[in-house]
Amino acid sequence: MKKWVLGLSILAGLCISTQVLADESSKMYRLYNPNSGEHFYTASNAEQKKLIQLGWYNEGIGWYAPREGIPVYRLYNPNNGDHHYTMSAAEKNMLTNLGWHYEGIGWNSDTNKQVPLYRVYNPNNKGAGSHHYTTKVNESQKLIDLGWKNEGIGWYGVQSSIPVKDDKTKELIETFKGDYYTSTQTTPEFSIDDNYFIDHSTNKRYLIKTLTILQDIYPKLYIVWDVDAFSYEYGILPPGPQPFSFDLVKALGETNYSLQDSNWNLYSRR
Repeated sequence: MKKWVLGLSILAGLCISTQVLADESSKMYRLYNPNSGEHFYTASNAEQKKLIQLGWYNEGIGWYAPREGIPVYRLYNPNNGDHHYTMSAAEKNMLTNLGWHYEGIGWNSDTNKQVPLYRVYNPNNKGAGSHHYTTKVNESQKLIDLGWKNEGIGWYGVQSSIPVKDDKTKELIETFKGDYYTSTQTTPEFSIDDNYFIDHSTNKRYLIKTLTILQDIYPKLYIVWDVDAFSYEYGILPPGPQPFSFDLVKALGETNYSLQDSNWNLYSRR
């Protein structure tokens, strides 16, 4: 049985979520060859790992592709090592007629056009890496300012999907979700909802993967979050520890636990 979950937005702020299935999108890995200047994109984790072993730089998740949609064709030029990606069957056929090798469907483009992948072309580069594809408007514009040609939108990705959580995590989220304050705060320091740990001091959210409680001096709540999803949404490496952890503290006569961080700050729900 399929389970519905919510998706998050890419790169900028806390945006309105859209509903997607956790099993209906794929991570698209982005890699860079420092020798040729080519960026390469693949849904294959095995292919990603192989290229990293060969010296390619891992640039994380480029976007999320739907499992169903309009096919994006992948081609390879055996003369200069370049790869090309296109939704156009006519462009694919033209390149194969010129000697490019057709490598099949690389991924699909979203029919709802949620996340555009901008396509730019370097007219001065006749080798690998002459085209570049990115979800980032500022990255695309920077290349255009340097003389690359704007070729519009190559295809569309989807919002990143929220993984289906185990039953224990769901149970703990129900127990601990809410807004948390110190005794002197009038606005919350952080919140826990059905899918995110939200740090209001930085206006950043962390996609929850699992919640667990382990016994230490105090029982501890551990919140494991998705590093890839954070990097995809904000375009930066995530700060802080992984996982987040809090001591569970319950005052005499209280029914709910408060959360205490490593600096002994105590946070309670109101």
